[in-house]
Formats: sequence, structure tokens, C-alpha cells
Amino acid sequence: MKYPRRDVTVLSTDMVGYSRMMAQDPDATVEAVRYYEDTLRRSAETHSGRLFSYAGDGFLVEFSNELAAIQCAYEVQSQLHIRNQQKASGYQIWLRSGIHHGEAIVDKDNLHGDVVNIAVRLQEIAPAGGILVSQTIKTAVEGQFDPRLISIGVMRFKNIPAPLEAFELEPQGEALNEPVEDRLEVDVTAPISGFAGRSAIAVFPLQNASHSSDHDHIPLGFSESLTVALSHMRQFPVISPNSSFALARSNMPLPMAAARLGARYVLSGEFADHREQFRISLRLTDSSTDQVLWSDRYLLAVEDLIPALEEVCQIVAGTLEGQLEQVETVRARASRLSRSSVLDLIWRGRWHLNQLTQKDSKQARDLFEAAVQQDPNDSEALIQLSFWHWLDCWTQRRPRENIQVFHRLAIRARDAKPHDSRGHFLIGAAEILLSRPKDALEHFENSIALNPSHAHAMSQIGSCFMLMGDPVRAIENLEAALRLNSEDYYLFATIGELACSYCMLGDYDRAVALARRSLGIRQSYWHARMTEITALERSGDLRRAAQALDALLVRRPDFFERNYVNWLPFDSDHWRYFFQESLERARTFDRETVT
Repeated sequence: MKYPRRDVTVLSTDMVGYSRMMAQDPDATVEAVRYYEDTLRRSAETHSGRLFSYAGDGFLVEFSNELAAIQCAYEVQSQLHIRNQQKASGYQIWLRSGIHHGEAIVDKDNLHGDVVNIAVRLQEIAPAGGILVSQTIKTAVEGQFDPRLISIGVMRFKNIPAPLEAFELEPQGEALNEPVEDRLEVDVTAPISGFAGRSAIAVFPLQNASHSSDHDHIPLGFSESLTVALSHMRQFPVISPNSSFALARSNMPLPMAAARLGARYVLSGEFADHREQFRISLRLTDSSTDQVLWSDRYLLAVEDLIPALEEVCQIVAGTLEGQLEQVETVRARASRLSRSSVLDLIWRGRWHLNQLTQKDSKQARDLFEAAVQQDPNDSEALIQLSFWHWLDCWTQRRPRENIQVFHRLAIRARDAKPHDSRGHFLIGAAEILLSRPKDALEHFENSIALNPSHAHAMSQIGSCFMLMGDPVRAIENLEAALRLNSEDYYLFATIGELACSYCMLGDYDRAVALARRSLGIRQSYWHARMTEITALERSGDLRRAAQALDALLVRRPDFFERNYVNWLPFDSDHWRYFFQESLERARTFDRETVT
């Protein structure tokens, strides 16, 4: 080897809003950067670290061990947090930090390699004031450091071959570490309403045993389509793929994962190359006995692969249902498909959307739009593009004109395939965002009538009742949704709606507990934080409400300026005032009078 190697821990950190601050007040910005650099250097030296690279507002620091790096990052964030409390919002310093451990190439005083690249990638996606670390760091410091490390999911970074799970350090400014009793329990052993006591089935994503990572989207897309096909048979409950896929990513053994989901039957398999063909192997297992009840495999030509896989989905669904006549009907319909490029665009788009990054989200939208442009009447393309718009409008608080675009697309999706529950669901989701929860309710009920396993529709029915000022019925439906979808990545939203409903009901202790559980899944979920603040203030704990507000403003400095609460589509202004009043009282609370 030309250059020596050594194991190192790398901290990458940079300033949020550096360019904006420089344009606003260059001298004050340079002064802020000097303070930030001096603070970082002092802390690094305390923990035997070495600053080895910097440019403008970005710095790279080398440490000999993982704990030293995370302690340094936390100390710097803490000191800047104290400084920010004495500065106007335009002059506050917020950092993003990323930490990874691995082998580095040593080039004089500089370091190169994936360890540096991954630390930088983690820093780039960290929230303002946040610290993200890799699984390697989490494993090394577990039990040695007090703030919690919370998984934000598995990430895929450009030019980094292996996916990587990222963890966020509980941010400075969190409300309290005191536990509040959390009585939320999803009884996955309970019978599921509407299915006469029949056992549930969970579809797990196929393992990609092919020789190319270019095929990653195929087993995932097949598994999602198979879940949709099974759920529309309506004879037995199907666990939401968001939950089953989430457990699959954790590499939990299938029998254990099935027990956690409350599913007796598990459908799993592999996707692999086979000479000039591809092979799909499937098996249905009784998780309680580990007995294989049914298995089959399908050899498919490379040409028109995805239409053939869609056909297999329908055949398998029909076979498992025991309706051979329906299998032949579906086979005939699927064999007439000649739009392999449209389906390929859809499957690739779904794969990118599931990566849960902003860059992948944009690629997903482009792929779905290309599919709709190629076939404007394709129901699946319209559904997937509508779903993308729903997530975008919801997470980004888009204005009414964006929601109307989403609404029109959802109507097109429903009209293209009236018997698909998802089209009705998407119209309901748009109606909620348009502040019409009563109208939305009818569409969600239509969705459930077509697909009783549609957990998201159940959850949204709960949201409708919450927005209509009926928290009791909201809680009933939200808890029913959790039974079908207990491991969903978006579980933070359902639990957050539960917290809000209990807050409206006046059960403030439980509202706080549920809000914190939601925040434990997604620290940046402002709706849950708003609920926590309101419940604390309404219960008379203004000091803790003010602390929780500080935590909210760390992530949403513009919370009051952008009127987040006014965006909430409640039927009545009463509930907007309810939350606004508590937020204002927490905002004006004089912390200095409290010892």
C-alpha cells in the first residue's frame, strides 16, 4: 500500500444558514464562525481530538475513539445552545454534526476514505442543532453516554456501497428526561374487527439473491404489489407492509417478527438470477408451528419481467384464496399487459420513495410523473403519484394550490380503478388537507368497505373525528389502526394523533406520554411537540411546557412566524385557539423567576 491506514473516528460539523448569515451581516458571521471554531478546537483538545480539515464553516476532527467524538460534539452543541439564548434569531449558531468510525487513508496531516465520506453524509442530513451517528458509533458508546440514540432509519448514500442505519442523539433542549407512564399497548393477539376471527397474514419483502444491486427495487416492488393483491381479496386481514417491511429491515427472525405483528401466517421468499431467467420462490408458513403450508416458484424471462411479476402476484393471491376461477380471470387480464416500461417506472419510483431521503423523494416523483405521462390512464401510476403528493403536502405544509393538485390526481386515480381502496383513501386525505374532514370521512369509509385491512384509512378516520372535535371516536379508530400497523415507519403520526385526541379529552398525563413516544420515533414531528407543550401547560406545569417549547424552536425556529397551528385543518377555530393559547403562555413564561 502506498499510504498507511489507521482506525479513526471522524466528526464532521458545519454551520446551518452560513450563506444567509454572510449575506445579511458578514462581520457578525465571521465573528460567529470564529467563536464556533474556538469552541470546537478547545473541546477537541480536551478529548484528545485533532482538527485536520476545514473550509469556511465546515470542520473535520479526528478522534482515537468513538466516545470522545460524541462527547466533543455534544459539548460544542451545548455551549452554542447557551450562546444562542442570548442572541437574536438571525445571529444564532446552529450546527449539523455527523460521526462515523472506520479505517482512514493517512496523507500527511489529512485523512481520506469512506470513514470521512460517511461522517460528512451524516452531517449533511442532520437537523439543525442535531447530531447523527452510525451504527458503529452507537454500538461503541451504548451504556457510556446518557442522551439516547434514536434510529431514524436505514440510509443509502451516493458512492457508499452498503446501506447504513443512522441514529440521532437526543437533542439539546429536550423537555425532560423524567419518565411519564406510557400506557399505550397494541394487543396484537386480539381478533381484528370485520374478519370473523380469522388469523392475519403478513407479507415480508423477498430477499434479493440476484447478482446485481440494480435489481433491489424488484423484490421490494413485487412484495408490495403482492400485499395489495392479497388485501383486496377481503377474506382475511393483511398486516400493513409498512409494519412488516420495517421488521424485515431489522433482520428479526420471521417467527418472532410474525408474533410481534400478531400474524399467524407469513408469506416470504427470494428473488434470484437463474441463467437466462429470473426465479421467484415463495412459501406460506404457519408461524406458530413453523410449518410450510404452501410453496411454489416461478421462472420468468428477462423480457417483460415486471408485467410477468404483476401477473404472478395475482396468481398467488388467487391460489392462496382457493378461487381457481378467479386465478384464470386474473391471469388472462395480466397477460394482456404490454406496458412494462410504465410498471418499471412505478416500481423504481416506489423503491426510491421507500429510501426516505429528500433526494430519493425527488427521483420518485420524477419516475411517477414519467409513468403518468406515458400512460395517463394507468391507475397504479396515478395512485403512486397521488401518494407522493400526499406525503409532500403533509410533511412540507404545502399551500392550498398544491393540495388541489393532489386532490385532482386522487380523483383521477379513483376513477381509473373505482374498486381499488387506495384511490378513495387518497381523495379523503386531500379532503382533510382542504379542511373538510366530514367530506373526507365518507371517502375513508368507502376505502375500508373495499379493503378492511387498510390501516392508514382507519387511522385517517380517527384523524377526521379528531379534527371534527370528537376525540372519543378518534381514539377508538386510531387504536384499531395500530392493531393492523404496529411497526410502521409513520407510526409517529398515528401516535401523535392519539396524543392530540387525549389532550383534547383532558387526559393530559397520557397525552404527554404518547406525545413523547411519538417524538421518540420522529424527533422533528412538531405536531406531537405542540401537543406535549399544550398538555403540560394545561396541567399547570408551565416550566416544563416552556422547556418543551425550547425543544420545538430548536428544530422549528420559525414556528410562530409561519403560524403552524393555523395550518391545522380543524373544523372549529376553538381547537386552534386551544393550542395557540397554551403555546403563547409557554412562550411568555418568565424562566428567570423560577429557581
